[in-house]
Amino acid sequence: QDEDETDEEEDEEEEDEEEEDDEADYQAVRQVYFNIVGGACMALGIRYAGTADKQAQQVLSKYLAIFRHSRKADVATVAGDFSKVDRTTLDTCLYSTALALSVVMAGSGDLGTLRMLRSLRKKSDGESKFGHHMAIHMGIGFLFMGGGSYTFGRTDMAVAALVCALYPRFPMDTADNRYHLQAFRHLYVLALEPRCLEAIDVDTKESVHVPLEIRLKNNEVIQTVAPALLPELDLIRSITVQTPRYWRTELDMESNQPHIESVRTNRQFYVKRKTGHLSYADDPDGLRSIFSRSFPSGVLGVKPIHTEPLLNQIDLIKGFSADPNILAFAQHFCSSVTPSGDYLAETIVEHSGMLDTYKNLPWRQRRLMEKQAVGSISEVLNNHFENRMQHAAFCLAVLYECLANETPEVLQTYLSLYDMIQQLDSQVDPLALRNLSVILAFYKSRFPVHIRSGLCEQPLIQFAFLSLMAAEVDKYFEKQNFTSDQWLGAYLNDPLLSFTNGNSRRRAFGAYLQYHFMPTILEWQESKAQLLSQIGSSAQRSKLLFPSLSLRFPHLSASFLKQLSQYL
Repeated sequence: QDEDETDEEEDEEEEDEEEEDDEADYQAVRQVYFNIVGGACMALGIRYAGTADKQAQQVLSKYLAIFRHSRKADVATVAGDFSKVDRTTLDTCLYSTALALSVVMAGSGDLGTLRMLRSLRKKSDGESKFGHHMAIHMGIGFLFMGGGSYTFGRTDMAVAALVCALYPRFPMDTADNRYHLQAFRHLYVLALEPRCLEAIDVDTKESVHVPLEIRLKNNEVIQTVAPALLPELDLIRSITVQTPRYWRTELDMESNQPHIESVRTNRQFYVKRKTGHLSYADDPDGLRSIFSRSFPSGVLGVKPIHTEPLLNQIDLIKGFSADPNILAFAQHFCSSVTPSGDYLAETIVEHSGMLDTYKNLPWRQRRLMEKQAVGSISEVLNNHFENRMQHAAFCLAVLYECLANETPEVLQTYLSLYDMIQQLDSQVDPLALRNLSVILAFYKSRFPVHIRSGLCEQPLIQFAFLSLMAAEVDKYFEKQNFTSDQWLGAYLNDPLLSFTNGNSRRRAFGAYLQYHFMPTILEWQESKAQLLSQIGSSAQRSKLLFPSLSLRFPHLSASFLKQLSQYL
């Protein structure tokens, strides 16, 4: 009986020991499970470091939420069994997963990841150690590393550096170096790579937002918006700008060595905005296109027009170009807002002391003299302002013409020709007139009639504008009457003859000869002698002179040849 009691006690003790062993095994299983999951999350973060992979982000965010909920409730689920897990294991897994998530999204500034890290920082309790705060702040720093221009690489050196920097043993305080030397946390800098690609507007030299299509060597296509972090450069096949607002640009990262070196060193490429579109920063939805607005008159509409307010003009011109020189030109030369001549005349008369000369006159006579003074000054000012408005209207029309055709470099040519015509009566420029005649001759010989009539693509300068300028020059020379015997006849007969007229008239006559491509006097005399010897004194002489001159001087106009034939 005593032996039976002893055996029963031993059996009970063995059962108690087995129960204790079972409980100890369950506790170990729980710790092993959480450490395995936490280690897998850390490995996943290093595997996809700096890639911003969406699937890796979703997995790590999921387990980060699980660890956070487990620590908050101080419970964990293992095969349907709810039991407590020690706080140290949960904290290690939680902050290791947070670091892994920030490593994956390094440099991206992802808003969802930032919210999760900030919530961990705000809701820390009294049991949180220095190492926990260090891990959260390291994660936030990784998220915005280099202001979004740096991320982590995945080379062997980078992986080793990240393992040393993210080692999942967090210190208790600032002097705790028992399990891991805290200086090793800074080794993450050895894994950094600058991979932020910026798109630079070629006109403004500023960084702009541009949609990019990145094609990898495994035929995977990534759609992103510059400035953006690129994948590893060795994996990229091409980078293409795909947007209707900018001209298409493609960087060949597989075989074009200059493109590869440019991205590696400068991490920039230039883009050109198309006419009629604003940048994505100024017009995110694309609802401010210039094609829905009205335009001023064309280049030939040189009459004064009521232009839009200056601010509206500048806003409209920004749809064409962001060049500061173009905007300054529109602001200073295309505004027709001027005060009235009467108002300025009254102001001038009032402040010039002119009224003092009339103070001794009778009242009626004084008022009459004042009105006459104001009227004379007002007439001059009104003429000046009218010319100014006409010039502003022309500048605005030419500006729209050049920008719409994407030829802003021709703007100076238009203005030079216009100013030359406006100054014909005051000062003639022989060189400018010669240039106009060269342009006209080039357009007539290079472009057929059907192109000049508008059936095909227009050249740089409108031929109708050039024709209008030529008509104005012909009118001016017709007024000068240089075809008379006093000028052209006298020059052809005796080029050394001194003209008795003034310098301005002689300068204008020289411009007349230059404009019509007058040959040198020696060439003219030789041609004259040959023609006269060939034609002789036949009855058909008058009919043969003009065709003979045309064959001799094919570059001269028909009207000028007709004038020269009169002096043969």
